[in-house]
Amino acid sequence: MDKQKIKPLDEERESRSLLSNAVVILHLVFGTLPLLLVVWAVDRLMSGTLTSTMIWIVGAAMVLFTLLRGMFYGMSIWRAHRSAYNALTRLRSRIVSHLQRFVYFTPKAYRYFNPKVYHFKLICKLVFLVSLYSGGTAGI
Repeated sequence: MDKQKIKPLDEERESRSLLSNAVVILHLVFGTLPLLLVVWAVDRLMSGTLTSTMIWIVGAAMVLFTLLRGMFYGMSIWRAHRSAYNALTRLRSRIVSHLQRFVYFTPKAYRYFNPKVYHFKLICKLVFLVSLYSGGTAGI
């Protein structure tokens, strides 16, 4: 891995955490606003100043805030998934680059660390076991 291309880890983590924190805060704010609107509407109802126009405005605002809350929730989940995937990718590449320093680690040996090859071998073994236990009629 080239050190020139990689941002310092602390700087990268800080920039990601600021945006993630902002998205989570907006999710919480838009989750709280409908409750505050209900409290405001009940207060107006108790004082006798609630009109039908106000009810429609409060209802539309609650729907809008709920949609925005869902959008920010989805964004926070997506950012968390992307951060975790990027962390795993960096970790795997660091492990492979570390293993490549050893003499016994050749491109032939790399295929055993490749998840697609490993999963294919695992599926083949499972199909074999299923066909073995079902009397050889497992659709092979």
